[in-house]
Amino acid sequence: MLEARLAAESGLDTFDAAVPRLKDARDFLEHLEDAYVLGTGKLQQSDVKQNKKVIDQHEAESWPYKPFYINQDMQCPAVRIGPDILIDLTHALECGVKLHRALYQAAHHQGLQATTVTPRVPRPHV
Repeated sequence: MLEARLAAESGLDTFDAAVPRLKDARDFLEHLEDAYVLGTGKLQQSDVKQNKKVIDQHEAESWPYKPFYINQDMQCPAVRIGPDILIDLTHALECGVKLHRALYQAAHHQGLQATTVTPRVPRPHV
């Protein structure tokens, strides 16, 4: 059991290092309408403001959500969130597949029932 847990933790650590700020991006998208458009999102608040949830119009406007493509042939989708979060979605998907394999192998090694799903890469709309 310990070996499988260490393998799973190693896979998660590798994923987090390869796709930094992905959790922040997910949290932003999850709370876009109820917090970030008002300027009250957790990542928008200074430590002093976090407990007060102060509405800050400037902060709300500085946290845009912009999907785009990194290259001209539209084969590498990405998303920019706020002033400093950039996620290469193709890279994130590849890292997610590697994480899935690591977790599957850890579970399989432990004799746990696991199912595998082949991820499909979404194609850009033309």
